Amino acid sequence: MKYRKLRIAWSAVWGIVCLLLVALWVRSYRAYDIVTHVKPGFVINTVGSNGGTLYVAHTTLPSNLRFAGPGWQFRSAGPPLGWRYGSAVVGEVPSMFEFKNGLIRLPYFLLIALSAAAVAVSWLPWQFSLRTLLIATTLVAVGLGWIVYELRN
Repeated sequence: MKYRKLRIAWSAVWGIVCLLLVALWVRSYRAYDIVTHVKPGFVINTVGSNGGTLYVAHTTLPSNLRFAGPGWQFRSAGPPLGWRYGSAVVGEVPSMFEFKNGLIRLPYFLLIALSAAAVAVSWLPWQFSLRTLLIATTLVAVGLGWIVYELRN
């Protein structure tokens, strides 16, 4: 087997990611966690976990609202009952992929399935041609272009 040690390292890293996502998934039903980065100019980037959902948000606050100074902040509280972020309601199961107005919400089971698939893919006996690589690169570029298009609208 060629690159056996690299495959083992790849599997170990994605296996650890999978286990950490499971731990966060369980925790998200007991408490909500929010990591916020405030930039000058009232630009706020947020990563949060709540009710089985991981979300990433990018917002700009109006200048009349006061927010804590620039930098990183971490908040954790629980239980998350009654807590809302935009349209995200606790107990609501989001669609497989929700992307609107600078908010991306993903259910944890989708992220766990993707990380488990990343473990399995490295052990498949596939050999890719240059054509397959170009097709995959094109699909990734189209997907990223779509995300950028949606962010700007």
